[in-house]
Amino acid sequence: MIMRPGQALLLPANPVFIWSTLFCALLLNMLLHIGLTGRSPWVPDLLALTLVFWSIHQPLRVGVGVGFAFGLLLDVHQGAVLGQHALAYT
Repeated sequence: MIMRPGQALLLPANPVFIWSTLFCALLLNMLLHIGLTGRSPWVPDLLALTLVFWSIHQPLRVGVGVGFAFGLLLDVHQGAVLGQHALAYT
């Protein structure tokens, strides 16, 4: 079946691609935190931006629970108060 060009945006994203972008954003956040002493104000929170994008684009696949889980992973990595990023990402 041939689709019109406007309908290509209605196709759902591949779940493997969604999860790989989330894990890449998590790894980039971890590397930026290790490379910079403290959190610089001009470095964006890439994981938060990725979570916002996927929760708007695919709300049935990425929701509050995914943001909470990735926030807990970031809390454990940074040694922050457990739940600080988790509550910020929900």
